[in-house]
Amino acid sequence: MKPFIRSYLKTQSREWALKNASSQLEFYLSLAERLSDTRGTQIVEVPRMQGVDEDMTHWSFYMLLAHNTIVNQAITSLTVQLAKGEELHGPAVMDPKHDVLPGPSVGEEQVQLFQESVESHLSSVQALEEIDLRKTPTADHPLFGPFTAHMWNGMFAFHLRVHNKQARMIVEGASGLSS
Repeated sequence: MKPFIRSYLKTQSREWALKNASSQLEFYLSLAERLSDTRGTQIVEVPRMQGVDEDMTHWSFYMLLAHNTIVNQAITSLTVQLAKGEELHGPAVMDPKHDVLPGPSVGEEQVQLFQESVESHLSSVQALEEIDLRKTPTADHPLFGPFTAHMWNGMFAFHLRVHNKQARMIVEGASGLSS
């Protein structure tokens, strides 16, 4: 799987990655519209699936959005800092096993925070249009090895897609709907 992911991230275009991130934003916002605040905070158990660790299987929809927001901010920071040749700091240097886990008391504000994190990524990467993201220094992904800014940009939407099935299952469980 590791070679496939690395190849996939290397070969996609910056434009495609940004379009995919925008599409993921629409997907998550459409799910959020289906939930009341109470339903959005309802913890739903989902089975383990690829990309969803054991400690991620008992989350509410808002907890999932909080997780995605944390990861979005980290990936945006990594992408920008690598592109600018900066030493990594802030959200770009976090513990991927612990710092990405949301607290249980998140609420409806997560929808706006998530939206802002995606829009921030889109505008931040667009502002780097003069920089070849494929030719930057690298920073290690915890599972897939060294990534350039280009690969981190691609990972942004990829990570959101990894959680799509989980998001759907949480919304269906919280809404009392069946698949």
